Amino acid sequence: MKKETTGGILFLVIGLITVILSSRMHLGDFRMAGTGLFPFCLGMVLIGLSLPIVFRGLFGERKEGEAEIDAQHKGHKKNVFAFLLFTSVSVLLFNSVGFAIFSFLILFSLMWLLGFRDWVRNGILSLLVATGAYMVFVKLLKIPLPKGIIGL
Repeated sequence: MKKETTGGILFLVIGLITVILSSRMHLGDFRMAGTGLFPFCLGMVLIGLSLPIVFRGLFGERKEGEAEIDAQHKGHKKNVFAFLLFTSVSVLLFNSVGFAIFSFLILFSLMWLLGFRDWVRNGILSLLVATGAYMVFVKLLKIPLPKGIIGL
């Protein structure tokens, strides 16, 4: 089985687990979104994006040059493992840290893992995106998200 197919199946399973677990939360209705709606939608997007990868891996033909690309990306396994580990730990801390701090920290850290090493630019971009997400989800859509240690 190709590595691409294995990765697609892994993300498909993660998407399915996310959908199942978030459907146990309050999804809300058309007037008021519940706490489970956002992770439910993200799980559905993950499923939708992983299905073509799985089908292409299972039923598609391997093109010329793909083996060379696989060899070039062999050194990125550490980054993928670090990404999965950091994301897993972050999810466990989400309720205690709160949405605002969580968003900032995960954005900053994931940009660092992806190779963006400018502290100032990462900090400003993470702050802007986290603030924007907070304003949209908490203030505009009135979705009750964990406030965490600073009460935001």
